[in-house]
Amino acid sequence: MKYAAILTQYIKASGLSLNELCMKLTERGTPIDRSYISKLKNGHKVPANDDISQALAEVTGGDADELIVAGFMENAPQQLKKPIQEIDFFLQDTLDMVRRSTDRQLLQQSIAAIAAAEIKNEYFKKIVNEVHGDLEIGDLQFSLSIISTVGIEMLSLHDKLTLTTTVLKIYRNMEEITQIKNYRLNHTPDMPTFSSYDKPNHFLVGQKSLERIDEFEFEFLAQCLTALRNQKKAWERETNTNQLINQ
Repeated sequence: MKYAAILTQYIKASGLSLNELCMKLTERGTPIDRSYISKLKNGHKVPANDDISQALAEVTGGDADELIVAGFMENAPQQLKKPIQEIDFFLQDTLDMVRRSTDRQLLQQSIAAIAAAEIKNEYFKKIVNEVHGDLEIGDLQFSLSIISTVGIEMLSLHDKLTLTTTVLKIYRNMEEITQIKNYRLNHTPDMPTFSSYDKPNHFLVGQKSLERIDEFEFEFLAQCLTALRNQKKAWERETNTNQLINQ
């Protein structure tokens, strides 16, 4: 949301008139002119500095972080805005992948995890808490779609980062469960054990088990595997050469 829209929302929710707001700001030790506040809330002035935004949020009972970040986003140069805006795309894409699941229990767990996340925005929390766990798969998927839209449109940067972290954990958990299910379906006890690596998900498979490995371990094992394969080729070439000589 824009700085002016957030400030207008805070002032309206506080029930204070502009004159009353000015009085409270003066009592706080941050005197601000009534006309300046009016121009801020109507978008006729660029967002105020952090100190004034902090004061306006505190006096109206709003979220200071949300107002300050909104002001930063409007005042910041484009090269700084772009990485922050990428969070919206990442959040939407990750939530879309989560809501495509057809596992009802996983969808229920996803919504429960989002509800438990430490997000400050009361409107967002209200929407999430109104989603009933006994809904059918299609309704749970639709609810996650609404959560995604509201989260991107209304949450502060701090809340978005919290939501993104929560959703990413959900997605990774879903991926891990899927990997394990697929492994169990495709491998029976009678099959020989083997070792291989899966680069996109960084899993090491061996001895009928599935283990997550980190980036460093993956690179090390990949290099070892490449070296082993090259050595095997050298041994094969040497063996073939000796066989020809002995003939």
